Amino acid sequence: MNLNSSISLLANKYLINYYSTISKVSGTQVSINGFTGAGQAVDSIGINYVLQRWTGSAWVDAGSAYENGTNKLSLSGTKNFNVQAGYYYRGKTIHWINENGTYEEGTYYTNSILVEQ
Repeated sequence: MNLNSSISLLANKYLINYYSTISKVSGTQVSINGFTGAGQAVDSIGINYVLQRWTGSAWVDAGSAYENGTNKLSLSGTKNFNVQAGYYYRGKTIHWINENGTYEEGTYYTNSILVEQ
């Protein structure tokens, strides 16, 4: 099941591409990699990273980080998070652009991974 929203990127003027992935670094750490792409160099561009943990009934936030840049065509980055073994984790990333007073954003959910001991 694809959890990512089916918004049409064609409706955006500047935000043209975004995605993220999650991977296990160790038994106590995972990494979220994100990318935000614009159609031109923009005033500001960023990624908000949210690590989520599955409780058995809901996804709850378990950590967050962010990064941004100015006068860039794209932005990519990786954030590491400490985790507890025995849980499923996923990444939620919010990709945004601000250009000449126009703000655009999109949200992406990664696949979930089980962190085992």
